[in-house]
Amino acid sequence: MKLTEAIINEINEIPKLKYLLINLMHKNEKVSADFKVIQKQLASLQQKYDSLQNDYEILSKTSQNLQSNQGDVEFERIRADFNQNACEFLTRLIRGVDHSDPVSSSTKLIDEFRSEIKLSIDSQKLSIQKELSDQTKFLKEKTALINEMRDQLNRPISQDVEKLLNEKDESITKYKSMLQRSVKSDQRNQEQISVLQSEVNRLNELLSQNSSPQSQSAPVEEVTKLQLVITSLEERIRNSAPSKELEAKYDRLQAMFEKSNRIYSQLDEKYQNLLKSMNQKKFYSIIEESLVVEVPDVTTMERKATKKDPKPKSQKMSGAEALIASLRKTILQYFLCKDDSQADLVPVILEIVGCTPEQIATVERNQEARRHLINKTGAFFGIFG
Repeated sequence: MKLTEAIINEINEIPKLKYLLINLMHKNEKVSADFKVIQKQLASLQQKYDSLQNDYEILSKTSQNLQSNQGDVEFERIRADFNQNACEFLTRLIRGVDHSDPVSSSTKLIDEFRSEIKLSIDSQKLSIQKELSDQTKFLKEKTALINEMRDQLNRPISQDVEKLLNEKDESITKYKSMLQRSVKSDQRNQEQISVLQSEVNRLNELLSQNSSPQSQSAPVEEVTKLQLVITSLEERIRNSAPSKELEAKYDRLQAMFEKSNRIYSQLDEKYQNLLKSMNQKKFYSIIEESLVVEVPDVTTMERKATKKDPKPKSQKMSGAEALIASLRKTILQYFLCKDDSQADLVPVILEIVGCTPEQIATVERNQEARRHLINKTGAFFGIFG
């Protein structure tokens, strides 16, 4: 149930106020739970983002080192293999030299050496290329994942936090207005209690004076009447003095107001920290403009219409048409004027449609009684004023 100004104006009983406050408390608890869930999700996403960012930096440095040192590593490996193969070739050449055909033996050993070097170089190239392709693929996957996490952190979190802050502002404003109304109502009740208590004391004094020996000649009926008045006043005091209940209600509202302030400060702090961590700047401004619509007077509108479209004097309206025009004008004036002026137009409308004076007087009495009851009830419970 959404709390609006119209609903607040209609509150005339304490149970309704309790019901609205309970709904506000449930809504506040739900918003707090949603914010905690969003906060946990944000912390998890932030950890994942930091981890991926570190992995990305490490892989970037590794890729740069591999690309810069690729030629040196390959050359060192080729040179090491060449030295090893050269030593083996010289060893075999020295130990297994054939004096009968030295040229063919040397050529054979050289061909074997060349083939071994070529195979070694090819295998090294393949391993380096495979490692580079794996690193490139891994970097692409990490980059895509980081971009996805960055988008998730940028879009929904700030909107949710802003929505929560707006709801908290509205709740705090409503709590303040309800606290003010409750305080005013409590003050009025205390004043009424004081007035009634003073009246009871005065009547008790009168009763004690009437019951003294000097006033034994006072009529018994007057004493009985005073006792009845005292009893009725005491009953009114008991019925209109919910001081403990009002104090408890005020304490609960004050506690809810303080809790809302704490939650609001926490949300505002989290929101500022979130903006700093994401390095975002918002350029949203909310401009509230109050539109004032002026309603022109009906007589002025009709006067302008008469000037624009004049009719010949020879054309006269019939009695029914004049009655309809008068009724239309009066009803339009009734709906365009203020509430205070509407009561004056009701007898005119009833007289035009053919109501009797007794019927008109009955309607006026009912309206006056209804307005008096509404104002009295609203003033007692602190709704108006």
